Amino acid sequence: MAFSGVSDPNIEGDAVNIVQGDQNNHHITAEIIHIHGSSAMSSIERTEYDEFEYVKRGHIYKLKEIAMVEGELDYESQDCRAEELEVTKTVYTAQIHGMRESTFTALTYRGKDAELVWKRDFLRFARAEHTTSVQLFGLNRSQIPTLIFYEELIPLGQICRREHFWTTIRLGYSVLHQLSCHSDELWLDSRNGRICSGPVGPQTDVRWVPVPVPVVMPPDPDLLKDHLAFRQLLQLQRESGSRLDNYVISVASDYWMSHSTTFRWLHPNLDCSRLFFNLATCQPNEPFLPDHRLPQSESIDDVVGAVQQLRFDTVYSSSGKAIARCPRLNTRYFVQFSCIDHLEADVSCFIESGLPCFKVIPACQSDVIQRITITFHVSLSSDLDNAWLCQAASILHNEASDEPDYLHMVMPDIKLSGSIEGFLLQDPNKPSDDCVRPIYLFLHSPFKNSWSDLASWANGRSHYWSYDKNGESEIPGYECDLMGLPRTFEPHVELYCKTWPKYINDAMRNWQMARGFDPRTTDFARYLGYEPFEILEHRSRREEVAEKPQSRRKWFWEAGDDADFSAFAI
Repeated sequence: MAFSGVSDPNIEGDAVNIVQGDQNNHHITAEIIHIHGSSAMSSIERTEYDEFEYVKRGHIYKLKEIAMVEGELDYESQDCRAEELEVTKTVYTAQIHGMRESTFTALTYRGKDAELVWKRDFLRFARAEHTTSVQLFGLNRSQIPTLIFYEELIPLGQICRREHFWTTIRLGYSVLHQLSCHSDELWLDSRNGRICSGPVGPQTDVRWVPVPVPVVMPPDPDLLKDHLAFRQLLQLQRESGSRLDNYVISVASDYWMSHSTTFRWLHPNLDCSRLFFNLATCQPNEPFLPDHRLPQSESIDDVVGAVQQLRFDTVYSSSGKAIARCPRLNTRYFVQFSCIDHLEADVSCFIESGLPCFKVIPACQSDVIQRITITFHVSLSSDLDNAWLCQAASILHNEASDEPDYLHMVMPDIKLSGSIEGFLLQDPNKPSDDCVRPIYLFLHSPFKNSWSDLASWANGRSHYWSYDKNGESEIPGYECDLMGLPRTFEPHVELYCKTWPKYINDAMRNWQMARGFDPRTTDFARYLGYEPFEILEHRSRREEVAEKPQSRRKWFWEAGDDADFSAFAI
């Protein structure tokens, strides 16, 4: 035996094996391998990943792309706040090499947080035991991690559009309760029409609204047919009474979030969806209208003036006309309070007048706090949405002009911000050896129907301080100054527009008719306990035609294509 090309070889040991001919290496896979002549033993432990097929990326044949989802919220963050994860998930219908007779769904993950989201989804569906969940087949752990599910699955967000109003209600009323998942986790098994829960997919308009007694029905493909969903809801209504009526109205009122709009209906230069104002100066916080976008004959004051004419109890048409007004609102408001330290919201201190109360935590260790930053976010809420939607058909029926596609309400979100400088926690009227007392901050109800009333509230009497948890007595102004308690806050307001598309009004009209109410009246609103709206500048279409037939025709022909108003508008 010769070793060519080798110098000074050194071979140790007593045995040398010389192998001639072809050498065949056999690989044996086993969980436990015993090595003879030694006590060593190697054990290969199985993991959760070994319970599913590992599919090489090249063995995944993608037939078509179904959907793509950008980003995902992380509800498991350490600070208990939902954070946006950087991940792009793409859904494909696919086949696996060697299994051409079967169709699968492949979900790929890309981005900074792809591995994190992939692992969470894997652990979730690897342990799924119910047939109401998607079934995991295999995985791929390459640079583009992938999960592979049985059957051809379609995210419900791809096929259930916002116009399928009754379908979204039906799904929210029963299926979400049964599957215990979010609306963007609903998937359709296209082979058998089964609705199941799965990974986060495209967002849907299905609202998960708690109901006293969830109706559990087996998911079936008929749920995606709007007219059948409408019939099923009517049947449920006969069993549940007005409870379902209120549910339908509340879901319809939430649809304003699904249709973003600008304030151009109020002013042609207001091409923005939200307006920010300082209530102390009644001016915009920042220039939301660059000067070059305004006509030479118009100033920013003209635009601001149009905004300040708005009322918060009124419904406006797309032409800016006030259509109807609610005579009285059952108002409530939500206050979100935040600060650095030493203050806490005392929910038990909401007194009969409805004033939200916040309590200063006593700190006997330190009598003086250098600085406390306080911020209040006041969101106004009322029954205005529901009251309008259940009687809109009766008001629109008597409108002289054609029914508008969109109707608008303007609502404010208020922010009060300020700081407490050198706050003395101890009562100045008490000896220094006495225990400090808590101090309470009360907010007066901010809901006002007009801009001027809201500005007066913010710049005047928006709050007061008290030693009394019931707020029956106020701390005098000079004591507030002595303790560093702010007597005024910097007030800001954000105006946003609530808009309902025409198909929502049509859906409400159809529901009333199916329930046996005449949509031309306010009977349905009265049945649900809402007061009728006051119709502004009410004139019926028939009266308009009978009164001025000639002038209306002349007006029509004089309106040119460049006119910025409707020829039939009042």
